[in-house]
Amino acid sequence: MKVLVLGGTKFVGRSIVDALLAQGHSVSIFTRGQTNADVFEGKVEKLVGDRLGDCSALASTQWDAVVDTSAYVPRAVDSVAEYLRDATRFYLFISTISVYDDPPAQQDESGKLLGLDDPATEVVDGSTYGGLKVLCEKAVQRHYNNVAIVRPGIVAGPHDPTDRFTFWVWRMSQGGEVPVPNCKETAVQVIDARDLAAFVARLVTSETLGIFNAAGPQSTFGEIIEACLAGTSSKVLWLSPAAFQQAEVEAWSNLPLLANLEGKSTGLMQISSAHAVKHVLVYRPLAQTVEDTRTWSLDRDSMNVGMSPEQEEALVRSTSLK
Repeated sequence: MKVLVLGGTKFVGRSIVDALLAQGHSVSIFTRGQTNADVFEGKVEKLVGDRLGDCSALASTQWDAVVDTSAYVPRAVDSVAEYLRDATRFYLFISTISVYDDPPAQQDESGKLLGLDDPATEVVDGSTYGGLKVLCEKAVQRHYNNVAIVRPGIVAGPHDPTDRFTFWVWRMSQGGEVPVPNCKETAVQVIDARDLAAFVARLVTSETLGIFNAAGPQSTFGEIIEACLAGTSSKVLWLSPAAFQQAEVEAWSNLPLLANLEGKSTGLMQISSAHAVKHVLVYRPLAQTVEDTRTWSLDRDSMNVGMSPEQEEALVRSTSLK
C-alpha cells in the first residue's frame, strides 16, 4: 500500500513509520522538516510543509491510506482535508484516552467525551488537550468516510520525549538509594510505542474501521518500579506518601506515572483496550520495554521530569534522621 504519515519523525509517529516499512508499505511523510530531519533518509518520500500553514506539498497525489499522528487542534485536520479528502480511501487518526470525561475503571470506547469552555481555542495545555482532541476526532469523521481512531494511553519506550516512563528506568540505572512513594497497588498502564505502532500498521493494512482504545496492559506502580529496578544496583526506599508531600515533591511532574499521592487509582489508568486486543493489539513483556528504554537512555545526563537530586537527598536524609 501507499501510505502517507502526517508527522512520522517523533516517537509514536516514528514507530509507526518503522512498522509500516517493516510490513512492506511505500511510505511518505509530511513534516515541517525541523525535527529529526535525517531519520528515514532514503527509506521514505519526504514532503515538507506546515499543516497550519502551507500544505501544498500534499496536492496532486493519491494514497491508499493516511495516518495522522500530529493534529492537536481541529484546524490542523481541516487544513489537510482540503488536499486529502478525495486523495485517500482510509484515514487513521491518533487521538488519546484523555478525550474521556472522568472515566470509570474499564472504560470502553463508548464513554462520555470532554467538552471545551472555549471551542475556538488553539492553546494546547493540560486543561485543553483532551477536549481539542475530541474536536479533532469530530473533524476527521466529518471530512472522511472510512475512518479509524486510535486512542493511546501512556506510551513508553525508546525515543520518548516526555520521559514519564523513562525517568524511572533511567534513575534505577544510576544506582544509589531511590526514594519512592509506597503506592505499590496504584493502577498504571503503559504501552510500548512499538506495540502501538504494530497495531496501527495492522489496522492500515486491513483498512479496519472503528474506534480503539490502545492503553497498556493493566499493571501497578509497584510492578513498574520493580521491573525498572531489576538488574540494577539501586535500592528503593519505599516511603510514605506523606513524606513526599512534606518535601513538596509533586505527583506526576516529580513522580511520573503517579497521578496523586493518595494511592488512588484513576480511570485513565484502568482503560479497557479489549476491543483493540480482539483486533490483534499485542503487548510485549514489560521487561523488554524496560531494557530497550534503558539502553536508549544510558547516555542521558538528566530527565525532563522526575525528582531532582536535591529532592532525593532531602527525602533520604529525613528518613535517616528518624
